[in-house]
Amino acid sequence: MPKKKQEMSQVYSQNNEFIFGEKGGKGKNLLSFLKNLSLTGSPSSLLRQGNRGGDAESLREVNSNIYGNLSYGIGAQDHGGGEIGQRPMMASRGSKSSRSISASQTRSSTGSHDGTDEKQTSRLSSPFTISRAVSGSGYSPRNAYRRPTYTDLDDDWDAAIDEVNLKNSRIKPPKQEHLASLSSEERRSSSTGVVDSLYPELTMSSGAGASLAKELMDSQDKEMKNEIQKLNSIHTRFSKFQKVLAEDDSGVNMRDLRKLAWNGIPSELRALCWQLLLGYLPTNKTRQSSTLKRKRQEYLDGLKDANAGSMFDGTVTPSNESSGLLPASNNRDNSLNKEKQLHHQIKIDVKRTNPSIKLFGYDATQRSLRKVLYLWAIRHPASGYVQGINDLCTPFYQIFLSNYIWQLQLKKAFDAGHGDDPSSLFIPGLIDETGSDTFENEILLDPQLPTFTWENFDSGKLSPRVTAIIEADTYWCLSRLLDNITDNYIHEQPGIIRQVNDLRNLISKIDVSLLEHLESEGVEFIQFAFRWMNCLLMRELSIGLIVRMWDTYLSETPLGFNNFHVYVCAAFLIKFTNELKQKDFQEILLFLQNPPTSVWTEKDVELMLSEAFIWQRRTILASTIAKQYVTEITSQVKALSFKPKLVGFLANDDSAAEMYANWSAKTCELMGFEYELRRRAKHDLESALIQANNDDKVDGIMVYFPIFGDKQDQYLQQLISTEKDVEGLNFLYYHNLYHNIRFLDPPTNEQKSILPCTPLAMVKILEYLGVYNKHLHYGNRLYGKKVLVVNRSEIVGRPLAALLANDGATVFSLDINNIQQFTRGDDLLMQRHKVIDLDLKEYPLEKVAPQCDVIITGVPSENYKFPTELVPNGAVVINFASAKNFNEEVKQKAGLYVPLIGKVTIAMLLRNLLRLINNKKIRVEKASGGGTGAADASSETGPAVERGAEGNKAE
Repeated sequence: MPKKKQEMSQVYSQNNEFIFGEKGGKGKNLLSFLKNLSLTGSPSSLLRQGNRGGDAESLREVNSNIYGNLSYGIGAQDHGGGEIGQRPMMASRGSKSSRSISASQTRSSTGSHDGTDEKQTSRLSSPFTISRAVSGSGYSPRNAYRRPTYTDLDDDWDAAIDEVNLKNSRIKPPKQEHLASLSSEERRSSSTGVVDSLYPELTMSSGAGASLAKELMDSQDKEMKNEIQKLNSIHTRFSKFQKVLAEDDSGVNMRDLRKLAWNGIPSELRALCWQLLLGYLPTNKTRQSSTLKRKRQEYLDGLKDANAGSMFDGTVTPSNESSGLLPASNNRDNSLNKEKQLHHQIKIDVKRTNPSIKLFGYDATQRSLRKVLYLWAIRHPASGYVQGINDLCTPFYQIFLSNYIWQLQLKKAFDAGHGDDPSSLFIPGLIDETGSDTFENEILLDPQLPTFTWENFDSGKLSPRVTAIIEADTYWCLSRLLDNITDNYIHEQPGIIRQVNDLRNLISKIDVSLLEHLESEGVEFIQFAFRWMNCLLMRELSIGLIVRMWDTYLSETPLGFNNFHVYVCAAFLIKFTNELKQKDFQEILLFLQNPPTSVWTEKDVELMLSEAFIWQRRTILASTIAKQYVTEITSQVKALSFKPKLVGFLANDDSAAEMYANWSAKTCELMGFEYELRRRAKHDLESALIQANNDDKVDGIMVYFPIFGDKQDQYLQQLISTEKDVEGLNFLYYHNLYHNIRFLDPPTNEQKSILPCTPLAMVKILEYLGVYNKHLHYGNRLYGKKVLVVNRSEIVGRPLAALLANDGATVFSLDINNIQQFTRGDDLLMQRHKVIDLDLKEYPLEKVAPQCDVIITGVPSENYKFPTELVPNGAVVINFASAKNFNEEVKQKAGLYVPLIGKVTIAMLLRNLLRLINNKKIRVEKASGGGTGAADASSETGPAVERGAEGNKAE
């Protein structure tokens, strides 16, 4: 096929010069262009007609002559354009993929204007409606909305133009008030043709009329290009999802799916993706059908056991017999009453769910939701049904119903001979393959099927078979979601309380002035944020925006309904910071109970998600990092035959020590430890420590320093038995740390050495933030990293520098006197670190800090602030002092910022306590001649006696 000539992409430049060619070269292909255009010979030219009216028809005729009858209605036949659909249409069989559309590739299919039937482009390969109805097929989607398509009678302009149905954007005539405002001379001038100074043979209008026409033409051209770019983007995303979901016959790559889904899932594929992301649908395709069949049957069996069928059929009241699924009661009538009360509460809540949405007003929909919620409640007696769970149920029902409608539309198109088999993207079991489902057959025969969406479909048309499937899928996916936020709905809802507190702490890091204003007005976060956590913002945003938000939540690992949601709520609150700062108590609460989000679009939500992502990555809360260790430690405590006891000694009035003691008590209670705080006078502390060492009921001892000062405090540290020193401050443990020795009993290496809990917490934070390179060998995972530690105390600063240097980092340790360098050398051949004093003149802080990857501070003074200008862009910044060592501006420069580490430190302290208990068990078993029982002993060989820093599995 001969190469086509380039089309004209622009008519006039800003200087009113005539422009040709793809890149606007002047005079390019001029003769060919003039010959093909035939503008000067057109009988409808403005010059010949006089064009004194400047009306819409004149403008359309001008443009039809310039662009070759580009659907301006001049001598062009309507070929059934149709508007851009929300769902991809079917492709002709054998079609592998649909070509991407661009401004330079828009082609009119002139060969099809003879009325020959055209097949529709693939729904699987192209996620936008391109259509001409198939004559006689009975499948003619949205014919009522057909609009003129681009047609071009000039073959030379038929180069790489795909047939695309764009929204009708015909040029509108100038507004009458605009024309009326012109003088008679101006109106006359505006309708008179003038000659272009560069190309006299090309006539164009002048004055206000021509200028307006040109502006409208430019606007139309820009709109067309934007529409094409949007279609290209949709097509590309759909193709990427299709590749991940359908290309590999063995299974779905979940990492790739999460990465794609974070930025939004195509509506057609959302149900399938959600089921995969929630772990309900197996990634192994050979197991999907059987798994869904089994889970759906389990749901039906559950309803039967709960007697829910008769309870929710709309005609029968709850049975007089208890289902037996609620907690047992001494009084059978009480159990029965509880079930009736539960049924009543769910019924009234469902009736109030999304009242403005038609789908949730249908009896069939409400009956399905009641079944799902009732079964979930009786199967989860620890929490039971809580108002708000009804809201969380609705997105699943809506999405799964929408997916069923989409499958029917594709099936009908495929049966009519349009496109490849779409079943690779279907959720198994929804479509009836036997043809015996009369309800489904009626829907397939409905001429309105192509226009059905979840918004206009009557759920009462569903067959009992499909209704049960949608209910079952909704039930199991809801269960998977709630499993991740169970603490939000158990007694006293501790999960929500924690999230609300985390939100307040986060706002204090992001916008302290907003926090101060809320507190000055007496506004407590629980007053407005409780509902945000309980209902996941479903009362604040439309369901369409919630669905988009859940795409991202489900892509987070772990699911984003817990921690990530707190950051989203922070971004949501910050959106209104300016308005809130101008309001008083009552106005603030009224505003936050009904925030102005009715005009929000997906772009607003995506911006909010992006901000939350940045804050989550930049400002890391200690509670977030500690959570995985809290879970691990709690499970280990439950496995013990006794309750470990920790005793803390407080012999000062230091506020930071008091806070640390309070945190210790709360964390111990939460994780199943017994904790006792013993307050003693300074001079009584020595005897108190000796007494605790000899108390067999005490498993761990800690002291909240400082007491006297360095020398005397070190003596007190050594008084604590190595078997009970949870802080790892004994000289034995210090010796192992500084010499990079990991175990207490070489060469068997079964009893792990104890590390100081605060430095160990810092190591775990750096692991969490990805500073440790997991691809390197243990002990070398910080190779190439430079770390600045602004603290050289014997409790935290010096041990921390040694830990990090032993793991391969170059550490600069700063105190009031000088800077020291901790390193194992450039080649890391040394067994342990060495320390070098640096000349402050040669290595001032201003030179050292900007080259560091990590900056850690621990100066116990509110007056000390690390210079923000010395923080490298993108550096990891950690503050472990009770005082804030950084100004707020550090958040703008730091890549990741951890303002406090207390909760991680306490987690490490309790982890050390479990290590001490395990070490004692090993010693007792060895002494009795039994096995070691060291289930967690390392199996490493070689230099295993070293504290191999698996990010310091150091530990």
